[in-house]
Amino acid sequence: MEQALVVYTTFPDEASAESVARGLVAGKLAACVNMIPGMTSLYAWRGAIETGREVVALIKTREGLAEAVRAAVKAAHPYETPVILFLPASGGDADTLAWLFAETGGGPAERAQPAQRGAKAAASASTARRTSSGSKAAKPRRSPASRGGPTK
Repeated sequence: MEQALVVYTTFPDEASAESVARGLVAGKLAACVNMIPGMTSLYAWRGAIETGREVVALIKTREGLAEAVRAAVKAAHPYETPVILFLPASGGDADTLAWLFAETGGGPAERAQPAQRGAKAAASASTARRTSSGSKAAKPRRSPASRGGPTK
């Protein structure tokens, strides 16, 4: 039986976290994304120890969409190397799980092609990023020094 899955990632700011989250939920790849601003990270990057402020994102989805979620987050993420960790959820409240599966389940044709849905969600998030910046050009991926945050 398929299980719920929480995907952990971080973003440099609330705007980029919300843009990616909106694409995931709109694309039915996630039922919900919790965005927690104000985290301070201390991390190793290219031989140096760095610190930076980040927004934690907890993506609530299901195991069958793990690869599609990973692809969508990575494609739309501003970090060069974003952290994407899968945290399996062993059980949970029955009503919560029913809601999560209903929001991410889709029809039989959609279940058979989660990677295709991931590409659509990534395109949606990328479009939202371009729209929010007022530019049609994609935002460049920034280096650790220029963005002040990790590229985990």
